[in-house]
Amino acid sequence: CIITFALYEGIYFYSFPGFEFLEFVFATICLAFLGGFLVLSNNRLIKFLGVSYFFVTIGLYLFYSGHHLIFGTPPTSNVYVSLFETNSSETLEFLESYTNFGLFIKLLLPVILSIPLYVFLRLAHPKIHKKYLGFSIFFSLAALASISNLKYKSPYRFVNQYLIYQKERATFRNTFSAQPPADLTVTQNNGLKDDTVILVIGESTSRNRMSLYGYHRHTSPELEKLKDDLFIHKNIISANSHTVPSLEKALTFLNSDNEGKITKNANIIQLARLAGYKSIWMSNQPPLGKDETPLNIMANNADQTFWISDSPSFRYNNNVDGNLLPVLEKVLEKPGKKFVVLHLMGSHTTYKHRYLQSYKKFKEPFKHKIKLSEEQWRDYNNYDNSILYNDFVVSSIIKQAKAIPNATVVYFSDHGEEVYDNRYVKGHTEALKSNLMFEVPYITYTNQTTLAQKLKSHIKDRESALWSIEDFIHTLHDLFGIETTYYEAKRSLLSDKYEAIPRMAAGEYYEPGGPEMDCAAKTMFTPEDKIWVHRVNTKERLEILLEDFSGFEIDVMWNPLGKFFDVYHPPVESINLNLATMLEVDKSGKKYFWLDLKNLSADTVGDVLAELIKLDAKYKLKNRILVESDQAPQLEAISKAGFFTSYYLPKYNANSSWRTYVAEVSPKIQSYHSAISQSGSMIEFMDAKFSGCDKLLWILKDNRENRNK
Repeated sequence: CIITFALYEGIYFYSFPGFEFLEFVFATICLAFLGGFLVLSNNRLIKFLGVSYFFVTIGLYLFYSGHHLIFGTPPTSNVYVSLFETNSSETLEFLESYTNFGLFIKLLLPVILSIPLYVFLRLAHPKIHKKYLGFSIFFSLAALASISNLKYKSPYRFVNQYLIYQKERATFRNTFSAQPPADLTVTQNNGLKDDTVILVIGESTSRNRMSLYGYHRHTSPELEKLKDDLFIHKNIISANSHTVPSLEKALTFLNSDNEGKITKNANIIQLARLAGYKSIWMSNQPPLGKDETPLNIMANNADQTFWISDSPSFRYNNNVDGNLLPVLEKVLEKPGKKFVVLHLMGSHTTYKHRYLQSYKKFKEPFKHKIKLSEEQWRDYNNYDNSILYNDFVVSSIIKQAKAIPNATVVYFSDHGEEVYDNRYVKGHTEALKSNLMFEVPYITYTNQTTLAQKLKSHIKDRESALWSIEDFIHTLHDLFGIETTYYEAKRSLLSDKYEAIPRMAAGEYYEPGGPEMDCAAKTMFTPEDKIWVHRVNTKERLEILLEDFSGFEIDVMWNPLGKFFDVYHPPVESINLNLATMLEVDKSGKKYFWLDLKNLSADTVGDVLAELIKLDAKYKLKNRILVESDQAPQLEAISKAGFFTSYYLPKYNANSSWRTYVAEVSPKIQSYHSAISQSGSMIEFMDAKFSGCDKLLWILKDNRENRNK
């Protein structure tokens, strides 16, 4: 099984440079053989070590491969952090949301196949370990020598990530402890004697799915009724798309600029205590224990903490966020300076558990930019229903605040969420990051006169200003009416000294508008049958397939000497097959042809166009032929002559920034292109980065899910 695992994992690292890839494959196979020899040993101690090694490796294999199969990429470091700080209930919800029978088969097949192999080896060669002792020693030494190569490139990096996490966790305990750093002192205090500041932290809520922010479904009816009393910021993001790293920044002085450099830190509970506020933390998220996560440490260091979940599990509808409302009402009845934090479950997966059934308003599909399956529509609608219920909860909190004097409410979500908006992605993983995973709502309500005046004076200038919740603690200073030794006025939305600065999302500069772009490549080229046959490069193959398909992709090279389209795909040698001979096969004159022209250039485009016009005159091709090339400018002349064209996108290098890629590629995609084209393995990338384009894709297997794309 471990051998299978090594080969299986090796497939995922085909993008490594040649020698590095071979080094990786060798390293993983060495470790696989090491485990195998240990398991087959007759020595009880060695066998025990082998079995232990086997189960650890299988656990890593299931986690790592499962993530790759679900999201299409290896897990990022923040995924490891989420794993370390989860509980059984959240794990069950994740499995419910993302797994299916097919996934389990793909993951468990190597495990199942290993059982008869093990039995065979034990029965056929009871002394195999002794017989191949030399091989065992070789592979053991080779495995040890290969560990450095595996440290960052395989599931074994889990160990390295865990050690980093434990080191950081010790720092967290100091940051989120009850006492603030000795040098964190108040330098100015203009706060009121009796005011209430309420911070509402949402979960997985994208502003792009709120009608308050322009979404076409009416998902924010209650907040819209309060709109005249609210200050709504339109361009706020989170620094990460996972809860813990996002809120570590939002609720402390940590940010993307000082991450890795900061030596002293503090959190909002410490700040509240310093400003003279009684801190109350109310959460509908399940407690994991006093010292399990930075957020739990902070929550339990508040003056008063309420965990309102009825059970450790949050998979049931009776644990909805509305259960916080009566607890909040009692807290607000008491006088005095109060800082109240409400941590919601919001729109956390599984979405259907986040709302009461009376809020199940959205049930039917609508005309959407991508075709969704019945199951995907259920998730899409359940997410919108969770947003609708979240609207009720947040608006109810604001209504309670309106009933008391000098009250302020700030609401934002820890991060956004992507649920089949522009591509076939559900959730929030930085491995497949998009702007939707970082774009969050940010809403303020206040009936505190001085603060309201300050908000009104700034809202015109800052309503659409790009800002990140990672700097919320600096804005909190202005909500409290204080300044401290750690305060940076330029980072506060409420400061007169506020400065707009570039913002980071998951380590890259965020650009409003995101990876989704309204692509110029659009056409009326809409054949009824969207599945054609790939690489039909012989007359015989075309004759066999002609009656069963309506379209065919043919690879051609322009032959400058013979002045004809030569049908073949380098490095295969030419057989001097003229495209005209292929076109003669279609006696009906109704079939479609996609020409992958390999050597179009400025020198050949004139002759290429002349031949296309000649072929069109004979076979009437203009409405049923498309010319594909990576030479974007040369396609313009072909397009102007009335032929459909497709710009072949260069392959995206996952190690580079998508912004660099888009900046390089997008100027080449012009309106005279009928489509863009690339391998079907890039469909999610193309849907995300070039929304609105018509796309041509090729796949090397019959993937029925791609039929209508």
